[in-house]
Amino acid sequence: MKGKLFKYITFPIVVFLLVGCAKHQLSTWHLKPHERLISKNTLEVKSKTKIDKEELASYIRQKPNHAILFGTWKFGLQWRNLIYREKSGKPRPAVILDSSLVRRSENQMGLFMKNEGYYSADVFSEIKPVYFLGVKKWETKKVKIIYTIVPKNPLIIDSIGSKIKQKDIARHYNEIKNE
Repeated sequence: MKGKLFKYITFPIVVFLLVGCAKHQLSTWHLKPHERLISKNTLEVKSKTKIDKEELASYIRQKPNHAILFGTWKFGLQWRNLIYREKSGKPRPAVILDSSLVRRSENQMGLFMKNEGYYSADVFSEIKPVYFLGVKKWETKKVKIIYTIVPKNPLIIDSIGSKIKQKDIARHYNEIKNE
């Protein structure tokens, strides 16, 4: 009885530990040497004024794969790598870093900031490698992208006026303005 109980308890624990210890490599073993998997996108707005981070985040072109268990375990991606190695279209494919899409996201965020009135806003990104357990020599094939926005001063329009020298055009303008 004790042998069966021991077997039924230790086997799942050993499997859980093996998967847990190897999970940082399961999602990246299929990548080529120069490719990196996007682990996380972070958006930092360095301003005292309130700027809608959710709307800014919608301009990010590459979203990382869905993760479970406190945002660290990309189960669907690992399932894809273990089971569907050659079959495409089953789960969502891995999101591999594309620096041109990162620059495009920066440009879109800059246009959003200009639309909000922050014409001198600085938008830049930083791509940082992710290390296993924080140890630098255990670099994984994952990266974290940090988008930083520094809005500076907004452009504020305090008054609008018109000065039209031609009387016919001024009359038509005033008619349209009063409607």
